[in-house]
Amino acid sequence: MFEITLLIPESDNSGEKFGPETSARWEALLADRFGGFSLLPGTTHGGWRGPDGTMYRDRLRGYAVWAVGLACGGKAVEAAREACAIFAQEAVSVRFLGLAEIVSKAV
Repeated sequence: MFEITLLIPESDNSGEKFGPETSARWEALLADRFGGFSLLPGTTHGGWRGPDGTMYRDRLRGYAVWAVGLACGGKAVEAAREACAIFAQEAVSVRFLGLAEIVSKAV
């Protein structure tokens, strides 16, 4: 097995915090897809520059899930795309096997 970490923002781009129902929807998706999850302690702070040059600052929560084989890596990408929809994000960071990828929302 290997661990996959998905970084999820605590609030939207206007600074509005996501409510508990949004987190519950996300956590249910992880439990359904991977059998469970762990919310990692603390928050990660970061930022990204939008196409118009605006700098967006994020506070992120790390969610860890476990996969039984390399084929499960695709499930992490699917989950990241669903996180984009749930949390109204353009992209979400996924880390596994020492690699990181920014997964954009499906178009």
